[in-house]
Parts: sequence; structure tokens; C-alpha cells
Amino acid sequence: MKSYGLSIPRDKFNYVYKYLYEKHLLRLDLKIISREKIRVLPILSVFKLEQYESEIFDFPLSHADSVTNILEEASKNLKEPINEKIEWYRLGKCIILKQWGNSKQEKLAALELVKKGKASAVYRKSGKITGEKRKPSIELLAGKGGEMQYIENGVRYIFDPEKIMISKGNLRERNYIASIGINPKNVLDMFSGIGYFSLPIGKYKRPITMTCLDVNEDALHYLKTASELNRISSKIDIFNQDCRSFHGKISYDLIVMGNFKSYSYLPYALRNTKEEGRLLLHIIVPTEKIVILNYLIMERIRKFGYRAIIENAHKVKSFSPHVWHMSVTILILQLEL
Repeated sequence: MKSYGLSIPRDKFNYVYKYLYEKHLLRLDLKIISREKIRVLPILSVFKLEQYESEIFDFPLSHADSVTNILEEASKNLKEPINEKIEWYRLGKCIILKQWGNSKQEKLAALELVKKGKASAVYRKSGKITGEKRKPSIELLAGKGGEMQYIENGVRYIFDPEKIMISKGNLRERNYIASIGINPKNVLDMFSGIGYFSLPIGKYKRPITMTCLDVNEDALHYLKTASELNRISSKIDIFNQDCRSFHGKISYDLIVMGNFKSYSYLPYALRNTKEEGRLLLHIIVPTEKIVILNYLIMERIRKFGYRAIIENAHKVKSFSPHVWHMSVTILILQLEL
């Protein structure tokens, strides 16, 4: 069927797909066209996104055995049908399902997805991330589990979904620093995980050194492997260490704090920063406190004797009703007085 489409390079596909999906601009009744170096996304009307302009393409119709249709068919057999949209997302060759509350039907749907080649493994997300090591509540329903690779904006990640958390919804934020006009020479990632932030920074910003800390030894194992796959291992030092006990031998001009408790960890970041260095915080903020967020952060920084300004503060996504995941970039003007 002829429709407008956007030709997107494969290394930019995930970012563009996420953006178009959130803006409800995709035609979900048509299949994506895959070619050697590009993928063509079917869209509703004439559209231009950055350097990508829409053209007319002949798209195949979505088949009845698409992932969504398979899940919807399975849900019809439930005694209490699901009234809301079935939530799922893809990471590489695996699919993550939101728990339905009917394990037998989920298992059948998962087996069908693997049987029809829609995924090599299907998992059920059964709860929240828990503990200091950020362990996911997830279980394998069908297929072969274990380590998998996942490419996002040209960056190769490796992880095991049953051991390590990764949020598909943070796609744009993972590439935020890599996309703005700063070029840090020395980077400290206080909660590095598998390299959510440090891998794109290392690949696209080319710092001289990167120091990556985390208390989860599994995550650091995958970070080390991924740094080799992305050919940036020579500039990364990895430590299985709590950031509160870390005292750097150098001062850093970018410190990344990808932990929702970053506000509490500010003093440990400040002692490792330098004048004109930047801190990137990720925090959870109730809607009513967003208007005073900058003030609260600045007051806490002043309490420790530093001068700084907020360069940027923006919402990443909704965390829960009336609660937001926020990203805040702080420029340090003067060290401890």
C-alpha cells in the first residue's frame, strides 16, 4: 500500500521510531521496510524530521501474525479480557511483556512469538526494580535466555534481562550528553550500570579518560565487554565500588549521576568535580515541586560551599501519577570556599 515514509539510517532508527511513536505519527497498519543500511518508517502524512524528509513508498500490510496481533489474540481467551492496551517492548532479539495476571496465557503467547520467529526470548516484567544493585523483577517465559546484545543509536550494549535493568523509555536521555555541545575530557560515571550513559559519551564525545563506578559486579562485567565491542575500552577505568567511598586522583569536568537518589549523593560528586565542570543528575520529582526544583538543588550546593548555576532541567518521562523523572545539568562556577 502506498503511503508516506521516512528513510532512516539503522544507527538512528530507535531514536526516530520512539519519537514518531510517542507523537502518534506512525502508521501501525503497515510494515517497516528493511534495506541494507536503512529502514523506512510508514507515517501518516507529509513530514520532515531534521534532515529526513518524507517520500512515497509501497509498504506491505501488517500481517495477522504481528507481535501485537499475537498478544491480542491470546488475551481474548482470558476469562477477564484485558481492556487496556497490552504493553510490550523490544530489546534486540528479545521481547519484554508487562504482566497480565494470567501466567498460563502469557506463556502460550510467548511460545507463539518464539515459534513464529518474532523473538529469540520473551520475558515477563513482574514487578519493580529492587535493591541497591537495581535487580529487575523479570522472568523468562519462552526461548533461550542469557546474555544478549542490543544496538541503540550506533552503541552496542550487552546484558542479561534477568540480571540487569534497562529502560527502553530513556532512549533520548541516554544520548543527551552525546548530542549537546560540550566535550568533556575527564568523565566520572557514579552509577554506570552496563554503560547507559558512559558508552554513548565515550563513543561520540571521545573523552581522554572515563571512570565508571557501580556496586553491581554483573553490570560492570557487561560494561567491560561492551566497551571492547564499541572500541573504547582503552579510555575506561572500571571499579566495583560504592561512589560514596571514591576519591578521584583527578578532578572531573563531567560527572554523571544516573540514580534517582542523586540529590543525596551531591556531596560525593562535588568533591570530585572542578571549576567549570558539570554534574548531570537524574531525580524523581513530584509535580508540585518542579517549580522549586532549581532552588532546592542550588541551596544544597551552597550548603557545601560551592557556587553553581542550573544550565538545563527537563522532564524525561512520567514515573508515576503526578511524579516525574527529571534530568538536571549543573555548571560548577567555584569550588568549596
